[in-house]
Amino acid sequence: MNLILLRKEETERPLPPYDPRAVHLHHVMRIQDGQTILMGVVNQAMGRAQVSIRADKSLDFQLLEVLSPPPPLPLTLIIGTPRPPTARRLLRDLASLGVSRIIWTASELNEKSYLASNLWKGAEWEWELMLGAMQGKTSRLPEIVCNERFHRLPDLLPDTEARYLLDTEGSPFPHEKAPAMVAAIGPERGWTLNERKAFDRWGFRSVSLGPYTLRTETAATGAAVLYSRNFFSGDLNP
Repeated sequence: MNLILLRKEETERPLPPYDPRAVHLHHVMRIQDGQTILMGVVNQAMGRAQVSIRADKSLDFQLLEVLSPPPPLPLTLIIGTPRPPTARRLLRDLASLGVSRIIWTASELNEKSYLASNLWKGAEWEWELMLGAMQGKTSRLPEIVCNERFHRLPDLLPDTEARYLLDTEGSPFPHEKAPAMVAAIGPERGWTLNERKAFDRWGFRSVSLGPYTLRTETAATGAAVLYSRNFFSGDLNP
């Protein structure tokens, strides 16, 4: 954890010693009373905070200096919902890359049970995002949308002409610095012909990350990294 991220309600009480973040601070970082760390509040401020250790090893935080989180990556990813373990990895990785929005969608060939898993019913998905954000040192979390009707996708898309469908037979992934982008990554068994025709009607162009058939998480992460490189080129320090 490169940053300790708290939900807003967690700032109103001590962080208990059994919480994974407190365990990390105690046993990995060997935190000392009064030490300063990087801390953030979900989708709010982040900065340097002083840690106070109570007798029971619970932790209090006092924000000393407010810092700006890294700018968000204006990328919307449409992902044919994969198995929950794959989705967990994607939530962490895409949050660490600063992706703004992830639309998990039903499709003809994926299992309907994936969108009905416990991952999406409770707060488990938010914790996975927080783990990724703590790795990426940001307090911002991607917006998560679960779409159970494929045909409703157009209503969920931002107003941008930079719409791409990842496909091994497409043209090379774009290198231009688009102000916003939408990229669609198929489920484990791919998009059907009907779904491909729908993306074409919605203004998507086929682009490729290379000649190899990639896992869903590899394609999504690869697209995010390439767009991030283009978008932030010359704007951030190396």
